[in-house]
Amino acid sequence: MTTALDTAHALCRTEYLFHTHSDVFPRRRDLMEWLLGLTNADQPVVGYEMSPRPDTNGWRNVVSHTCTMLHMPTIRRIGATWSFERYWESGDAKPQGCGYPDTEQPFDRCLRKAGVYPYLIGHDANRVRFVDKNIDHVRSLSGLRQHNHDSELHRQCETNLARALKEAKARAETWRKETTQGRHAMGGPEK
Repeated sequence: MTTALDTAHALCRTEYLFHTHSDVFPRRRDLMEWLLGLTNADQPVVGYEMSPRPDTNGWRNVVSHTCTMLHMPTIRRIGATWSFERYWESGDAKPQGCGYPDTEQPFDRCLRKAGVYPYLIGHDANRVRFVDKNIDHVRSLSGLRQHNHDSELHRQCETNLARALKEAKARAETWRKETTQGRHAMGGPEK
């Protein structure tokens, strides 16, 4: 995962980069516009806090890649990466088990060394469907598909995904109709 995130950073040719999970669905139509309005050179990292991990507080105040907007000129300037290799080679990182450290710790270390503190817009959860005003996140499905595909939790996640997709499609259809009606009311062409 960290390699994919760093590859996205390397290939990004825009001022802003949005990170998300494949199981996150927007609940507000203006999610990107809202995030872009919060993110800038003075506040280059905006997103959700990493989900809790047992037996550590190292996840607290750490931005995840669940729904995160980055100001890329700042990220490049400070040399922030998600690289686990860089993290392990620092000598300060110690494996603790139970999903910690995770993808977010290397990036967080780079941010903090540069004096950059993320603006956290919410707090995610593990092993449940997380829904707030911004997103619908079907938690843990990808990992369960790899490691625990024959469990009750996996079956619940599959059910949650089906519901989340159905609701996301309904929202998208509503948004599409609102856009079409708005164009029609203003005398513009329908698409």
